[in-house]
Amino acid sequence: MEDAAAGRPVPGRGPVIPGLHRRLGWPSGGQAAVAARVNPAGGSVVYASWNGATELDTWTVLAGTTAGALAKAGSQRRAGFETAITVNTKGPYFAAAAEDASGHVLAQSATVRLEE
Repeated sequence: MEDAAAGRPVPGRGPVIPGLHRRLGWPSGGQAAVAARVNPAGGSVVYASWNGATELDTWTVLAGTTAGALAKAGSQRRAGFETAITVNTKGPYFAAAAEDASGHVLAQSATVRLEE
């Protein structure tokens, strides 16, 4: 975890990937991860992954203007190791819920803030 501009750790926040406006978030005790970037065509692209989760079927993206008020913004069936989900919101707060084929939530990523 680091502040991309200064290269310093930022407590409680995932690492910033300079130039991509992506931030990764991992739940404490889970394996699901999420990152987001601004979509030049509008909205955002959220990337979700969970290494080794064979029961994972669908990712549901949660987004909101505050970290405490997230709502469903879109979903996408898992596509390999990392799934890209385009949503029509700029957030700037995002999380992703991993669901099995029955729609049961297996895990949820940490909430991350999109840095523009």
